[in-house]
Amino acid sequence: KSREADKTISSSGWFWNTGGKPAMDVQGLLDLYLRSVGLGSNLILNLPPDRSGQIGADFVNIAEGFGKAVSGMYQSQVASVKNVSGETLVVSSDKNSSVSMVR
Repeated sequence: KSREADKTISSSGWFWNTGGKPAMDVQGLLDLYLRSVGLGSNLILNLPPDRSGQIGADFVNIAEGFGKAVSGMYQSQVASVKNVSGETLVVSSDKNSSVSMVR
């Protein structure tokens, strides 16, 4: 079954409105990402264009920061396993690393 999460980052709602500012920061978007995509949903994120069709610089900066944060989550791999069966998996590492997610 397909799930989706729809969210706008504008304080003025789904559509552009004079005075609309980003209502979420990069960390807020990252939390939303982990609570939606991280649990198997699609995330539809709205960045409303203004009357000229442009997306405001404030929104673009947050979207770029969010993209970098998501990309950064997938850059380093602590360990890799293949052909896993059963309910429990123990992964040992000689590195002092923290794990924020398992894929």
